Amino acid sequence: MASPKKKPDFENLSRREREVMYLVHEHGEVSAEKVEKEIETPISYSGARRYLSILEEKGFLQMEKRGNRYYYSAVANTTEVGLSLLKKAFGSFFNGSPTLGIATFVQREGKSLDKRELAYLEKLVQDATNDQD
Repeated sequence: MASPKKKPDFENLSRREREVMYLVHEHGEVSAEKVEKEIETPISYSGARRYLSILEEKGFLQMEKRGNRYYYSAVANTTEVGLSLLKKAFGSFFNGSPTLGIATFVQREGKSLDKRELAYLEKLVQDATNDQD
């Protein structure tokens, strides 16, 4: 009897596997050729195929054959992956504190946010405050 597939664990990906996953999330789906051409650090076509297969076996990607090409897309949506990576960053760099992580970002990068983005963040904080009342 096959064991049930557990949720993919993004924290245990290698650097190269994360690079491939970033491309997948950026483009929605990729072929080995696209990975070979667009990945930041050079990789051969067969290396790209190997990493895509590994990520499929680990449960991160699903594969679809169209014609003589294989296309891979993420099993989890981008928001889920982003949240997992944020939680890891908060744990690793901000003593597990989302508040400290977000505050650091806003203090250092706030000038790059436009008024609409800042208003949205302010509304989220206000809504969270109201939910606690």
